[in-house]
Amino acid sequence: MKIIQLSDPHLMAPGGRLHGSDPLARLEACLADIGRNHADADLVVMSGDLTNDGERAAYAALRQALAGFVPRCRLMLGNHDDRALFLEMFPEAPAGRGFVQSVF
Repeated sequence: MKIIQLSDPHLMAPGGRLHGSDPLARLEACLADIGRNHADADLVVMSGDLTNDGERAAYAALRQALAGFVPRCRLMLGNHDDRALFLEMFPEAPAGRGFVQSVF
């Protein structure tokens, strides 16, 4: 079984910069590399702070970046994320009792 873990992308609204870099561009480059070289992965786990400030635009950018992404992807929130907004933007995410969690 091939599992890939991505940690703490700290996404911002498109065009946003964090410490001199563009987190969305970095994530898109990473996902493209996985698609080219590891499309056979059984699972991609993205954990830690998905967004830098829990912004709606950052979650929308994440949703768009993952559209059409081939390996199955599980998203795990970090302390910078907004759980309620995440669940609004990703209603298909496994959740229970207000938490975003799952077993695979």
